[in-house]
Amino acid sequence: RLLGAGDDGEEWFAMTLKNDKKDELLVEDVWEELSEYIVRIEIIDFEEGK
Repeated sequence: RLLGAGDDGEEWFAMTLKNDKKDELLVEDVWEELSEYIVRIEIIDFEEGK
């Protein structure tokens, strides 16, 4: 989810990372670093029109 911009104007996000053992880790970082975290994407729900 997007958290908005910091004082420096950079956009921040938060996400929950999960491993195969179902362990979870909450991560907050700047938007430009998002690609450094993505290993695999799994869509678990889709709502058309949102």
